Amino acid sequence: MSGQTNSQLDDFFADNDVRWLLANARENRALTIAFPKEINISNLFAWLLSPHEGHGLGDLPIKELLFRAWDACADDQEADRLLGRFRPALVHGLTFSEAVVIREYAAPEDAGRVDLVLVDPKNRLVLAVENKYGAKLGLQQLTRYADALEKKLPRDEGWQLISVMLDYDTESEADDQRWLKLDYAWVIDMIKTQLGLGLLSQESAATLQQFSDHLEDEGLVPYARLTPAHATDRILQVALRHADVLAQMKDLRKRSSIQAVDALLQRNQGLVTLEYTRHRKLWDYVLEVGARAHLLVPVKQAFPHVLADLESSSRISYFALPEWQEAWSQPDPDDLCWPIWAAFYESGDVDRKVYIVTGDVFPERCKEELVAGISQQALALRKRNGMKSQRPRAAHIRVGHWRCTTREEAIDRLLALIKAMDASLLQRST
Repeated sequence: MSGQTNSQLDDFFADNDVRWLLANARENRALTIAFPKEINISNLFAWLLSPHEGHGLGDLPIKELLFRAWDACADDQEADRLLGRFRPALVHGLTFSEAVVIREYAAPEDAGRVDLVLVDPKNRLVLAVENKYGAKLGLQQLTRYADALEKKLPRDEGWQLISVMLDYDTESEADDQRWLKLDYAWVIDMIKTQLGLGLLSQESAATLQQFSDHLEDEGLVPYARLTPAHATDRILQVALRHADVLAQMKDLRKRSSIQAVDALLQRNQGLVTLEYTRHRKLWDYVLEVGARAHLLVPVKQAFPHVLADLESSSRISYFALPEWQEAWSQPDPDDLCWPIWAAFYESGDVDRKVYIVTGDVFPERCKEELVAGISQQALALRKRNGMKSQRPRAAHIRVGHWRCTTREEAIDRLLALIKAMDASLLQRST
């Protein structure tokens, strides 16, 4: 080992930020430890969508899912095509007490296994839910599922098939237009509302709280204490200061578990190998933050106190200014359901990179006295950004949306959007 490498390792392990990260790289959340996470979360969704289970919510989760699905439709024509008669006015008056949820439904004709299929004989509804949770879709997976389920439905008996894909990444589109793509905000918001009412049993409330916390945290930070409010700046500094050490760790990411064990069995295994193997999840996240330095550095330079939240599973980076927290009905920088944010999405396609910049406002998460003013300013900003009118009942207001072909253009758009949101949404509504 060269003297230069020794010096690099000394600097690395003596770095206060490295030591802080290691001290906080501890995990005690059962849902985060459990693996594979996609399956565990799908099991929880099956439990949540079953009206007779012990959560105490009855058929409310089914209704909330259908309400949010309607919100996500671009217009009435898309709502008619994807949801049929199950529009909010009808759903509000229905009961789904006879609904049954089947896990890992084996679709006909060897089409594969759908994560959840809810069947309600009374209302003639089949609700297919594919929970990706950051996992990749198989080739034509959604098309195979939709084709098989449509063939399965009895003809001329009024059955309606609604297909929903759940994932953190909502910027990219589902690969089949018969599927509606949602994120997890609807279930997080529903759980928080119900917990706030204080009507659930202690056991049910505890389980729902863990479920909500896990949906907020997973794919964003690897450990509970590495929250955006405390860790992002430290991680970025480590990534910038110790590029050589992290480059060695990046090479180690490519090795299989067999190769990792073989390396540990060697007499002279390196310190970097040992450290990376001990805290792989931590250093993988640091490497990912470092890979976004091209985005984080200019944003931090323009807005030094910006909060940054990075989703590893969907390649989305969210940004919020501390001043925007003033509008929050439940201010907590570590709670990732911010009321206002700007987002930067980068596709993983090497040959055809696409960058998407968006801004979103969630009036229902704002203080009651600010909702009307912020909603008005958000709609005005949306109009100034050339976007068409939005439905009055939409759960959030998208104030900007740009699709860019170069990183530089996208970053410029993001900085301009954050500045415009900061200038209009709060300062003119307070």
